[in-house]
Amino acid sequence: MSRMMTTIARLRERLDPHHPAIAMAAHNPLAAKLAAQAGFDAIWGSGFELSAAYAVPDASILSVDTHFELMRAIGEAQDAPVVADLDTGYGNAVNVAYLVPRYAAAGAAARSGLCRSGRRCRADS
Repeated sequence: MSRMMTTIARLRERLDPHHPAIAMAAHNPLAAKLAAQAGFDAIWGSGFELSAAYAVPDASILSVDTHFELMRAIGEAQDAPVVADLDTGYGNAVNVAYLVPRYAAAGAAARSGLCRSGRRCRADS
C-alpha cells in the first residue's frame, strides 16, 4: 500500500463521531512535523495559518498557488494526513472542481481531504 493510501486510510479510521480525530494547524512544514511527532492525528492547513505566517489578514489576500505550495510542502515533510482548508474555494464550484484534483495530485488532498469553510469536509479525494 502506498504512503498516500496509508495516510488516507488512517484519517478515515479516525473520522468517527464518537472518537474524533485531533488535528493541529500548521503554518509551515516544521510546525507540521512537530505536530505529527507530538502525536496529532492530522495536520490542518488553513488559510488563517498561512495568512498569519505572512503577516496579512485572513481575507483571501494570498493566492491559491501560495496555499497549494504550502500544503504540498507540509505533506512532504511529515507522515500525518493533511486537511487542506480551501476557505471559500477561491471562487465558485468550478474553481473547487479544478483545484481538488490538483491538490490530490500534489499529495496534500490525497493524504486527507479538502475542506471548504462553511461546507462539509471530504476525505475521499
